[in-house]
Amino acid sequence: MRSLAPLIVLVALLTPAVRAQTTAASALGLKPEQVPTDCKTVDGYFPVDIQTAILWDKTDLYKSLIPLPIAKNAQSFACKGDKGTVYSFQYGDETKRKTAAAFIRPLL
Repeated sequence: MRSLAPLIVLVALLTPAVRAQTTAASALGLKPEQVPTDCKTVDGYFPVDIQTAILWDKTDLYKSLIPLPIAKNAQSFACKGDKGTVYSFQYGDETKRKTAAAFIRPLL
């Protein structure tokens, strides 16, 4: 899984809350042109560590430390035999995004 490490990222996206209410979670994440040509979409989740898995599965565990996202999305890929997942979280405003990023970066 080490060779896939650059693809396996946690993305904190910022979209104003008013627009976010009309934005589908599937609009979050990588666009097809951003995915390497040797990677194929696969089902399932492949977090790089337990912290990432918990943040994705149990986001509300951290609600006393970070704001809850208004949307989230996961995209999994198989690339050259390795599998990984790109996790995207969307926050309602810049302050909430910065608060979440300040906690998530050291956690992961």
